[in-house]
Amino acid sequence: MNRRDVLIGLGAGGLVACARTPRITLAQRINADVSLARGPKGAQLRSAFLGLSFEANQLADAATFSPDNHSLIALLQRLAPDGSLRIGGNSTEFGVWQRQPSALAAPFKFAITPAAIDRLAGFVEATGWRLIYGVNLGHGDPERAADEVAYLVERLGERLEAVQIGNEPDLYYRGLRPHDYSVDHYIAEWRRYAQAIHAQTPSAPLAGPDVAYRPEWINAFTQACGSEVRFISDHYYASGPANDPDIGISTLFLSERLHYPQLRAVAARNQLAGYPLRITEANTLYNGGKPNVSDTLGAALWASQLLFQMNVDGIRGINFHGGPSGPYTPIARDAASGLWQPRPLYYAMLLYAQAGAAHLVDVKVQTANTLLCAFGLLGEDGKSKLVLVNQSGALPIDLRVSGEQPFTSARALTLSASSLWRIDGVTLGGSAVDANGHWQPQRETLSVDSGSAYLTLSPASAMLVEFE
Repeated sequence: MNRRDVLIGLGAGGLVACARTPRITLAQRINADVSLARGPKGAQLRSAFLGLSFEANQLADAATFSPDNHSLIALLQRLAPDGSLRIGGNSTEFGVWQRQPSALAAPFKFAITPAAIDRLAGFVEATGWRLIYGVNLGHGDPERAADEVAYLVERLGERLEAVQIGNEPDLYYRGLRPHDYSVDHYIAEWRRYAQAIHAQTPSAPLAGPDVAYRPEWINAFTQACGSEVRFISDHYYASGPANDPDIGISTLFLSERLHYPQLRAVAARNQLAGYPLRITEANTLYNGGKPNVSDTLGAALWASQLLFQMNVDGIRGINFHGGPSGPYTPIARDAASGLWQPRPLYYAMLLYAQAGAAHLVDVKVQTANTLLCAFGLLGEDGKSKLVLVNQSGALPIDLRVSGEQPFTSARALTLSASSLWRIDGVTLGGSAVDANGHWQPQRETLSVDSGSAYLTLSPASAMLVEFE
C-alpha cells in the first residue's frame, strides 16, 4: 500500500519544532494531512512485546547476568516491567551443561553450570522480566538438555517463558549436520529432545523452531508441533551480511519493501492457524551489524517503525540481539566503568514503551512525501496518540493532524539527534538515559488551532504525540 493512501497503524516519529513556529497554520506550509480515528480498535500494544537477546556464552561471564548488575537491570526495567530476555544465538551450539564442572572437550567452548543459572535466575527476578532459553541441539544430547531444563524450571519457575531446542537449525547444513539436513530431520530431533525434557519436567514450556530465514520450515514445524509449543519463533534481520560494502542506512529503510513482506506473510499464516509468532532474534544487519549503520540514529528510526508495524501484523514480540559490545547492540558495556550504556536502538524501544497501554487505530495520511510513516493509537485512558517517523535525513515535514473530535491540546516526545548518521547524542524527549536508568524527558507543547494540531517533523526524527 502506498503511504499516500490509508495507513493502518504504521508509525514512526520526528523532531518537533512547531512550538517555536506557531505560524505553521498557514495552509501553504502544510505538506501532510493526518486524520486519526477512534475506532475500530486494532491490535493492543503490550509492554511484554519488548525483549532483548544475548548470546548463550555470556552466561560464562559472572558479571553480566547477576542480581548485582544494577546498571543493566535498571536499563531493562526502564524499557518494560515485564519484558522478555532471550539467551541463545550461535554460541548455544557450543555450550555444555555441567552439574559438576570439568575440563571442556571439543567442540564445546564454555560450560553452563548451576552457579551460572542461579545468577541468571536472580538477574531475571530482579528485572521482573521472563526468560526464553535455548539448549544445545547442534552438539548436545536429549538427556543432558532434559537435566539442564529441569534445573532451569526449578530455579526460575513461572519466569521461564519458553525453552528453545537449537538455534537456526535451517542453517545446520553449513557444518552442524549433513548438507541434506531438512525440516523433517529437525522435527524428528526436536521431538526426541521434547520427549526427554517432558519425561523429566512435564511442565517445561517449549517454543520453536527459531529459524534464521526459511518460512517453509516455520510452516512445517507449525503443522507438526504447533500444539506443543507456547509460541512459534523466528528471526528477522533487515539485511546483510554486515560486511557488504554496498549496505547503508537506506538499506534499512528499503527492507520494509524488500524483506519484511516475507515476515508479514509468515505472521498472517500463524495468526490464521492460531499460533502466536515471536521474533526471538532481530536486528539491523546479520553477522554482528555494521559500524556507522547499525549504531546510528538511522537504525533507531528503522526500529521505531518496525516495532509498531509488527504489532499491526499481529506479531507477539521481538527480542533485539546484542551483547556487551558490537555495532548493533541496544545496550553496551563501558570497558572502563563496567556500567552499561544505551545505544540508539535502545531509544526506539523506549519510544515504543512510552506509547503505553493502547490499541492501534486507523490513520489516514494525505501527502506526496513517501518518507513519512504514521501509526494511530487510542490509549486505554481514551486519549488519541500518534507515532510519526521522518526517514529523510534532509527534509522536514509540516503536518496538520485532526481527529474525529476536535483537539484542545497536544504534547510530543521526540526521538532525535543532530543527523541521521549520529552514533552518540541520541535522545528521547531531549534527554539521554544514563547508566542507572535515570531519564528526565521533556514533552513539547504543540500548536492547536480550530481543533487541529500543527507540528513540524525535523529531518531524521521520530515523535510520539498525545492529544486531548
